Order: sequence, then C-alpha cells, then structure tokens
Amino acid sequence: MEPIYFINRETKKINNQENSVYYRCFMFIQHILFKITGISPWTMDTSVIFRNNKDFENNNFHCSFSYSGSCYNIILSAFIVFLTFYDISYNSSSQINSDKMLESITAKVEYSSLLFASLIPIIYIIRQKLLINVNNMFKIIDNKLNSCADYETENNYTNYFVFILNVIVTSGIITLRIMTFESLTVLFVRNSAYFISSWVTIQYVLLLNMIYKRFKGINSTLSKLGTNRSVISRSHESVIDDINKIKFAYLKLSDMCEDTETFYGLSILISIFILAVKSIFMLYQIILISLHVHAIDDNTYLFIIFLLRNVSLYMILTTNVTKIMKQNKDTSKIINLLRDRYSMDERIEKKLTKFSVNLLHLRVEFTACDIIPLDRTLLAIITGTTATYLIIVVQFYINDLN
Repeated sequence: MEPIYFINRETKKINNQENSVYYRCFMFIQHILFKITGISPWTMDTSVIFRNNKDFENNNFHCSFSYSGSCYNIILSAFIVFLTFYDISYNSSSQINSDKMLESITAKVEYSSLLFASLIPIIYIIRQKLLINVNNMFKIIDNKLNSCADYETENNYTNYFVFILNVIVTSGIITLRIMTFESLTVLFVRNSAYFISSWVTIQYVLLLNMIYKRFKGINSTLSKLGTNRSVISRSHESVIDDINKIKFAYLKLSDMCEDTETFYGLSILISIFILAVKSIFMLYQIILISLHVHAIDDNTYLFIIFLLRNVSLYMILTTNVTKIMKQNKDTSKIINLLRDRYSMDERIEKKLTKFSVNLLHLRVEFTACDIIPLDRTLLAIITGTTATYLIIVVQFYINDLN
C-alpha cells in the first residue's frame, strides 16, 4: 500500500502546482476590485504572484490589518454621504417631480439605501480582524487536510465563474448607465448602493464556496476510511492520525463559519434590504412596460438586467448556505457509519465516538444578524415580501393617476 500512498501524494502536489498560477492571479484581481469597492480594507501578501516559485503548493494568501485600507474606506463612506446630501439638496432646490408621490417615495428610498450602504465600509473596518483570521485559517486547515492520505478535492471553478460573470454584468450595467445619464454624479449616487451591496453578496458567496469545498473534501475522505478506496485501510495508526487531523480541520471550519456569520451579519442584512427594494421597483417598472403603460426604452434593458442579477445573487447565496448545512448533517451520518466499520477496533471507535459527540454541539448555520436565515427559506421570505410591497407600489401609482 505504501507505493500507492506515495503516488497519491505526488499527484496532489502536481495538481496544486498546475492550478496555483491561475488561482494566484485570480485572487489578486479579486482583491483589487474588492478594495476599490470598499469591502477589502485589509492587506494581502500577493508578492508570491511575482515570484517564480514552483514549490508554492498552498494557494492561500496571508492577510493582515491595513491602516491605509481603513482610511480609504472612511473616505469612501464620507464621499457617499456627501454626494447623497448634495443630490438631496439639488433635487430639493430644483423641485423635480415633487408633485409625484411615488417618485418622491422612490427618491427617499434611494437616499436611505445610500446612507445604509455608506455604513458597510465602516462595518468592514470595525470587524475586519474576524475575516482576516478566517482567511488566514484556510492555510492551516489545508496543510492539515493535505497531509491526510485519502484527502482529495475536485477542481471547482464556481468562484471563477461567479466572479467573472459578475464583472461582465457590472461592466455592462455601468456602460448602459453612462449612455443613459449625462451626469457621472447621478450615475454614482443612484448606483453605488446597489453595486456595494451586490459585491458584498458576491464576496460572501465566494467565501462560502471555499468553506463548502473543504467540508465536502472532509466527508469524502471520511467515507473512504475502512473501504478498498482508502490507501491506509490496513494501517490503524494512520487511520487514527488522519481522524485526528480531520477532526481538527472540521472544528476549525465550524469556528470559521461562526466568525463568517458574525462578520457578514449586518452587512448582508443591509445588502438584502437594498437589493430587495431595488428588485421591487425594477419589477414594478417591468410590469408597467408589459401592460403598455410605459413605452419600451433604453432603461427597460437595465430593469431586466438588474432584476435577473438580483435573483441570481439570491439563488447562489442560498444555494451555497444550504449545501454547507447539508454537508454538516452528512458528517454525523458518515461518522456513525464508520463506527460500525471499526466496531472491532476499540481505539478507532473511541476516536470516532468523541468526534460524534463533538458534532452534537456543532450546528453550522448562517443568518443575517440572527434575524433572517440565509438558506432557501430566504427565497420564500423575499418572494412574499416583494409581492406584498409590489401591490402597495401599484396602489400608489393608481393614486397618482387620480
């Protein structure tokens, strides 16, 4: 069995080397974009990207607190607040659409969204150490898991796809907005809240997918133990050693989930509110166009893109949360199955029993400030809320006509 174990470890090493260059470049571009948006105030050690280091096997960058990034976030928040009040005073003095109740409410909602969005960069400054610890913990966990004989992870390109697709969509929306609006100030004021909220959601999704990948790898590794698929099935000492490593990684991943939920709690709650409100008004405009109340113009395509993107963000967020929670439940079932496989080995069974007891106190879940669950339940909540407020908005439109 030893030669098989050696080949397995070498294969994992080669695969890491093949993917490391692309992954490092991807993480660098992602970090820069997030920093511009104000959702990455920390600094990341990206010097390895420019090194010709073929022995670089761990694709995780070390993050640390950044004073310059924190100052940038403060300036960004202050700039958003300044432009918000500037736009309020400008519209108030020009009396644009002041006689329309619905448009007045729409403007107030947009300004409220902007003020809420300006809080997100500040929240990131206050809580950044939580996410720094989470990002740095990936390296420790991966080192532990990669030293397990049976541990393997599938090539997962979900993060690449989600990130690149949203860059393309964001670029398209900005282009259409520039073609629609004459003033860049109006462009920034009316869209900054939406863009910050959407990228917060995307960043959350990318992190959740990284956590899910490791939970899935752990369950896959545990499933192999005691079977012919395991390269250490005849070595009880190796089995015990791998169980200890997997248990350590699993406990750390659970702590990371808790820290991640705490970090994103308020930010994702604000983002859900902003995106939900935006969806209501976009859907309202689309309904009016479909009923031939409003004519089709350049904004129609923006309404559709905005709505589709919001729906996709909700879908991928809730999907990732649900998948992690499912993997967490599956681990208990796998451990109980392993206890039956190793019932004749007292030491291994004792280890698995302790692991099983620990799992009873480890319930992985994600909520927004313990108010809104982020699993598939969120879709039902948003659908019901959107339908309710859409009826209210339509009633306002009828009152305007009268």
